[in-house]
Amino acid sequence: MEKKPKRQPDTLKKLKSLLKREKLTLKEVSLKLKVTQVELKKIIKEQMLQGILFKQHKGYYYLDDKPAPKRVISVNETKFGLISDNHLCSKYERLDVLESMYTYFELEGVKAVFNCGNWIDGEARFNKHELNTHGMDGQLKYLVDHYPIRKGIVTYAIAGDDHEGWYTQREGVDIGQHAENIFHNNGRGDWVHLGYMEAYVKINNSLALLMHPGGGTGYAISYRPQKIVESFKEAEKPDLLFIGHYHKMSYNLIRGVHTFQAGCTQDQSSFMRKKSLDSHLGGWIITIKQKDSGEIYSVEQQMFDFQTRGAFNGRWNYTSSGR
Repeated sequence: MEKKPKRQPDTLKKLKSLLKREKLTLKEVSLKLKVTQVELKKIIKEQMLQGILFKQHKGYYYLDDKPAPKRVISVNETKFGLISDNHLCSKYERLDVLESMYTYFELEGVKAVFNCGNWIDGEARFNKHELNTHGMDGQLKYLVDHYPIRKGIVTYAIAGDDHEGWYTQREGVDIGQHAENIFHNNGRGDWVHLGYMEAYVKINNSLALLMHPGGGTGYAISYRPQKIVESFKEAEKPDLLFIGHYHKMSYNLIRGVHTFQAGCTQDQSSFMRKKSLDSHLGGWIITIKQKDSGEIYSVEQQMFDFQTRGAFNGRWNYTSSGR
């Protein structure tokens, strides 16, 4: 009786596990998995088109956990929105705040919105019981279905290396590009992936940097932005810096860099409660004025601040009664 060939999902799982551990030639992979080199090439090509980070170097194949930087894009707007850390699929998500921000963007004539990452909550050991949706594609479909749509507004987003970035680390997928593909496959062209962890954007003749850094909130709200800007070499400094991750809102002029912490649209989570971390709900509308050279001589900041859900139900608790 002829032996049935291995099913691709099983082969793919083994292939990813193998190439995550070591770099191997196609012949070596073929011998280990007992799959033809022709079939392996087909699987790898198909998966790369879907954003899986299979790489080849000098005849060796491996699975990367860091997407390659994307090109710098241009956004020729002088008024734009700023938002971050939406954490959709978390039971602490604030879809009402997110929708309100896009309503304000629409009312104020904003055409471009920058999102500094953590648009979904992802999955880890410590948050799996606080999710309303599980699975990478399940969470991304939830993002597509619930992220606000406003005519004429495009969201330019980076991916964090935590939350949605956990899928990149575990699965070797370019999660930001995968998200953009799912938006487009569902008829939404209003979401543009900029890069993993950070991306530069040309705004007319100025340069903005979107960042999703790491670590915890500093002892003072301005501490992390200060240390980030202080770490830049002079030639690396952007004109505008937009920071996500810390769930804080602030504006500081540091070494000539107009520096914003973008805020969030997630109530204080159980992790943040345990760490005594505040959550600044809201976002920004930023209007800049420039000289012909691109030098920014005026920055107008509109901060939008929202109440936590605890302000409405009178309490916060780990069981989330009233949420």
